[in-house]
Amino acid sequence: MFSNTRVLSKVLISAAFLLCERGVAATKFELPDAFEGKWRGIPAWNILGPWSVNLTFDISKAENGDYLFENNLGYEGLSDDTMGWQRFYVEGSGETSGVLWYCGWLRNFLRDGGAGLAGYARLEEFVLYDAPKPNASSVTWCLNDQTNNRSKGGPWPLNNEPKCTGCDCFNWTISLLGPNELQSTLLMAGSPGHAKSKHLDVKLARVGPAPSVKIQMPGHGANFTCDFLDRDAHPIDYNRTTHSKRRSICPFKYEPNASPLPAHTSTFKNCYWLNRKVQYRLEWDVDEQNSLLHVSMSADTSAGGYVAVGFRPLGAVKGLPEMPVDLQTGAEQEFGMKGADIVLGYQGGVKNYFAYHFTGPPDEDWSLNITNASTAYENGRLTVNFTRPLVGGKLAASGVSAEYVNLLSDNGDVIWATGEMGGDNPSYHFQKRGFRFVDWKKPAPEMTPFKCQASSINEQKLEIQ
Repeated sequence: MFSNTRVLSKVLISAAFLLCERGVAATKFELPDAFEGKWRGIPAWNILGPWSVNLTFDISKAENGDYLFENNLGYEGLSDDTMGWQRFYVEGSGETSGVLWYCGWLRNFLRDGGAGLAGYARLEEFVLYDAPKPNASSVTWCLNDQTNNRSKGGPWPLNNEPKCTGCDCFNWTISLLGPNELQSTLLMAGSPGHAKSKHLDVKLARVGPAPSVKIQMPGHGANFTCDFLDRDAHPIDYNRTTHSKRRSICPFKYEPNASPLPAHTSTFKNCYWLNRKVQYRLEWDVDEQNSLLHVSMSADTSAGGYVAVGFRPLGAVKGLPEMPVDLQTGAEQEFGMKGADIVLGYQGGVKNYFAYHFTGPPDEDWSLNITNASTAYENGRLTVNFTRPLVGGKLAASGVSAEYVNLLSDNGDVIWATGEMGGDNPSYHFQKRGFRFVDWKKPAPEMTPFKCQASSINEQKLEIQ
């Protein structure tokens, strides 16, 4: 039902993608010139939920023949909202030519300290499915699960059921759809019998020439490092005016497609927008004395729609003792919906589910013991209210210690979705799903930009370059 990811506060992530041609390392890697440029588009699918503002993605070739791909990560176009940035370094020559290194930084997205860690570095290796020819229109990198992968506790769903390999675990394809149109699609493994999980799918228009590479490009192979103290510790500067001479066209005008969030005065102590596109709002009160969480979730839906939230008590776990996979915690997969207690509301009532799999429909399960459940539909908006225990759900009922599954711990995350009902059962939500880390007691400062306001959030703040 949901697709999900785990990140940590000030996350420092490094990954290596290895380019090979039919398994043999190339001595030179070169993208066709047409790939270079500044590209912009609104993601149709995104691991965080559907976007309504632009993502800008730069592809540039450095003087030494290496390539630099880079983009900032905004989240729903709210003010002060550079959630992070990503740089991808592709080696153009040498024994490890074609290796793509990923250096990413995340901030302003999750509770301070994450699951007890301030940050971490990660190295993964990927292989190119096929080396690009001079006039190639696409290039694909796949997970190299045979080479130095350290995915235990990492971001790739290697421990999906059954255990995936290579391209089935993760693949990234960049395709030229025309001289001024680019598609970027990242797919991850799906559970047996279900489609792959879309990590990102975005169609981009060329909006300018490739920016010049002004940074000192890193070393190759064993000499490569992500520089999180300097080079990779800063957002992408989209105001650079000097461009590469390799390709230059007049920029296209490409406007965001979003509206301001409406004013809302909540009766709950905590109220935050989790997504602008579907205007998904989450409100809650923590009652520590009675060990309860009072929740209200709402989103724009049709009269036959549903709104759902999933609590993954171990979705962000780090550093806890190993737990048997048959407990269905989902902690070993990191992405996906496995291990979530799901509350779903529609006009016909409220249902409980538990997700046993990475993707696919969850199973009905009432271990969470919710109370005070109600639904209301008005003016195209569905609101679902309920109360749940701070310690409860399938994992607690299976004997996992309350110390680990308490909502007030640092171990959990939240997944959400909206969609249409098919009778008394929910239909697939498609791209209307996402995830969020929530500190239920102290959501600020990470969630401050998403806080409900008595007046609407100004549309002037929407553009994310």
